[in-house]
Amino acid sequence: MVWGRTKIDFKIKGIDGVRRMFRKLQKNAPVLAREICKQLGTEIKRKAKELAPKKTGKLARSIHKRTIKQRDGYLTRVWVWVLNRYGVEYGHIMEGGAKEHLIPNAFGIPGLVVKHPGTQKSKPHGYRFMARGRRYGEKVMKRVIETKMRQLGFIP
Repeated sequence: MVWGRTKIDFKIKGIDGVRRMFRKLQKNAPVLAREICKQLGTEIKRKAKELAPKKTGKLARSIHKRTIKQRDGYLTRVWVWVLNRYGVEYGHIMEGGAKEHLIPNAFGIPGLVVKHPGTQKSKPHGYRFMARGRRYGEKVMKRVIETKMRQLGFIP
């Protein structure tokens, strides 16, 4: 999900141009909003996949995106959901890192406790691939909006 603001400048000559542009914008605003949300989600997902650790590639393949219609507009969610071979979800740990801790019933064996060393010293706060993907989405938001407005004929 991207929260941010952007500014787009364009020129309209004459009062008739203003009226035409506003009629067109009013008629096509839902389409424009949906397309912008979808494209921003795609950009964020692409960048997060690019930044995700690539040991097996499973983490990058598990990054998903969905745009849903809400009462007052559209919402695009980009999330990671991946399970290890023991059925435990670990995407959030790769994103945010982990402190040293004990794992009870490790490897599915009752009573076995394993000491986990935590995340690597070089990445004490995790890889932050999703957060960095979101920041990239905020940077390209203006370009995405301008491109979609141009594709839908709002600006030449």
